[in-house]
Amino acid sequence: MSEYQLCKEGNFFPREMTQIACQERAYIAMLQNNFDLALTEIQTILEIGTKFQSTYLLLSGLLTGYRADARDALKLFETGAKQSMSRPHPLERFSMRRCAYYTTQGVTYVGMHVALLEVLYLANAFLNCPPDILASNLESVQGSVASATDPLSRCLGLLTQGSILKYMGCPHEAEESFRAVLSCTAKVLKTERHIHVYANIEMAILALNHHKDADQSISFLHTARDKFSDYDFDTRLQLTINRELLLAKKFKRQSKLEK
Repeated sequence: MSEYQLCKEGNFFPREMTQIACQERAYIAMLQNNFDLALTEIQTILEIGTKFQSTYLLLSGLLTGYRADARDALKLFETGAKQSMSRPHPLERFSMRRCAYYTTQGVTYVGMHVALLEVLYLANAFLNCPPDILASNLESVQGSVASATDPLSRCLGLLTQGSILKYMGCPHEAEESFRAVLSCTAKVLKTERHIHVYANIEMAILALNHHKDADQSISFLHTARDKFSDYDFDTRLQLTINRELLLAKKFKRQSKLEK
């Protein structure tokens, strides 16, 4: 955290470096449930200027809504949804769509909380987290999953819950969460296909690393690759699918040689 602060304060760093430092400090603060500090860091990014305007307006709106400032959060979402770009970056396209979603669906504590956890999940922020941080986030997401009333919030909460359980060394419980994501309604699947792709990849990783079942792992990966298309983060996820397929096929070949 202190190193990122030095990057943030040093005038000799370019604006992009300051943006990265503020973003990383915001993620660390969110993991530590310090959402006020996280909001301050995101607001700094918006003040210095960024080409990812909708992305940070979305983050600012989520953090503001989480603090129960629903009216201000809606203003941020409305601004984020209206950003004009001829060929937006995939992250910006996702953020504009999410801003539009919250503009029409409204701001709730649970909705904001699970969306913030999704941000941490997408950033792979739970990897290498200390056990106490993981336990704290697991407790909070379990509460949000239990009280979620809309399908999207429930899906996001379950996906994050499964990820945290995986890193806590609880594969069976993680698997239950990911299976619950896969059974989410078709309404969520229609607009948020990336959630189901992530869940299939997570199931594939568990199948290989925990169950040592390469065939099942390959089956989940083929589902992720062949059943879904034109979804958020598709380029990144296709690379992940191909990497995991290589690992599963390598494991299968080695297993045959050892018999």
